[in-house]
Amino acid sequence: MKLSLSEQLKDKGIRPSWQRIAILDFLLSNRIHPSADQVYTMLSSSMPTLSKATVYNTLNLFADKGVVKTMSPSGVERHYDGVVSRHGHIICPICSRIDDVDYIQDDIDALDRMMERIDADSVDFVINRICDKCRHESI
Repeated sequence: MKLSLSEQLKDKGIRPSWQRIAILDFLLSNRIHPSADQVYTMLSSSMPTLSKATVYNTLNLFADKGVVKTMSPSGVERHYDGVVSRHGHIICPICSRIDDVDYIQDDIDALDRMMERIDADSVDFVINRICDKCRHESI
């Protein structure tokens, strides 16, 4: 049985509010790995009372509680991933576009062996590849 967004937040010890539910719904429905500013920009037109502070605080809370993953492809700005199951990413070094790469079972087994061998807490698998759009623009 799939938990509702409200139940998912409660399960992580987060009090659900309409803003938190909307932000989580956006992240789960749009696998674009947005920054906090992008989340604010995309939601503020339909939620005029939403503030940037609410978005930043909510995303930081979600990250602290394991509701979302964070990454910084440019090394500066944090981006948020609503998919917390194990998967990798392809990042374009030109435009910083982030796409998901799902693991197959052999990948997971190899990662588990590597993590055990080096006593790692977690592994992030990132492939740097120029995206089709940037590749096309450079021709």
